[in-house]
Amino acid sequence: MTDDTSAVEIPEDSSFRKRRLNFTLDFKKEAVEFAIKTNNVKAAERFSVSRQCIQKWRDKQEELENAVENDGAKRRRLEGAGRRVKDADFDENLAAWKRRQEASLSTDTVEDLIDNLEINEDTIFETEEVEGFGSDDSLDIDDI
Repeated sequence: MTDDTSAVEIPEDSSFRKRRLNFTLDFKKEAVEFAIKTNNVKAAERFSVSRQCIQKWRDKQEELENAVENDGAKRRRLEGAGRRVKDADFDENLAAWKRRQEASLSTDTVEDLIDNLEINEDTIFETEEVEGFGSDDSLDIDDI
């Protein structure tokens, strides 16, 4: 990092500062390096963030540096951020179910499912009904 602290431009618009912001890992690393050279209060003023943000970022300095080197500076979060999963098996099953629901069914897939369907003596329909199913070409869209 250079000694010139004017390299980072922070907009002076007050509405910009009111919203909750997220910063890139590179920005956080630069703010931490400036805080080490000066102090947390000056770094907070210079980068327009709270002093507490600077403190948290300094506590995670090593992780920030590793993340910037490995994953690049464009990312905004460290690994492991966010809400923790309470039941991993449930989430995996839910994701698998959703993928199955979104999968398109081809005619071949449906035919394979029908071929593998076990028909037992409790089946409600008769064989003749199944053989004739779908062969009635007399249906028209206007009849519906």
